[in-house]
Amino acid sequence: MSLEQFKAILRTIESSEDLMQFVVKYAPNGRRAREIAAAIGKDHQVLLNEANPANDSHKFGVQLVHPVCCQAGAMKLLAMFHARAAGMHAVDMDSARVRLAHREPGQVMDAVLDSMVALGHVADTVREKLGDGQLTRAEAKAISHATWELIEDLLILDAAASTAAGQDPWGAPSQTGALP
Repeated sequence: MSLEQFKAILRTIESSEDLMQFVVKYAPNGRRAREIAAAIGKDHQVLLNEANPANDSHKFGVQLVHPVCCQAGAMKLLAMFHARAAGMHAVDMDSARVRLAHREPGQVMDAVLDSMVALGHVADTVREKLGDGQLTRAEAKAISHATWELIEDLLILDAAASTAAGQDPWGAPSQTGALP
């Protein structure tokens, strides 16, 4: 999936129904809806109907989100949507892609070091904000912001490792279906 396609899709996905329709119809790993349905033990047409937000007679069950996203190679997209939907400081994938593009393939160690710096920032922020033993909303927001910056750095580390291995850095997670 190109950067332009990714940006366009991310802007149009406003609900979990939109996300599931995209994932089933246009799986990032190239799997067809028929293959995804077979892998999760669903009838192909039933899955298409459930993933269609305009279809009121079939609804996509929350228990299918993880298996479908795993089979479609869309776990990173799901994680980003979840962050945005939760109202958190969402991972800025445009920034992540730009930062990764400025690295030579295989610069995994630089990405590891960036992640460690971000982790240190999270620890410092938590220590500072909990200094008085209490946590205000503003302090919790600062911790959340630092945490999402760390997550962005970890996604870049993941992408750098994938690129170094000759894989699509924004594609499917491991075969185990674990979050990337």
